[in-house]
Amino acid sequence: MWFNSLSLRIKVMIPVILMAIIFGGLVIYNALLFGKQATINEQLNDEIQPV
Repeated sequence: MWFNSLSLRIKVMIPVILMAIIFGGLVIYNALLFGKQATINEQLNDEIQPV
């Protein structure tokens, strides 16, 4: 198999790179959701619930 012929350094780096990609994606996703939540919060405070 091709995987058995890889060096140990590459075998270790593959999961590390995958985890970094997943973590980066989650950070971006949370940043987008935070912006959307801030917009909804502002709308709720200004338009829907003024007392």
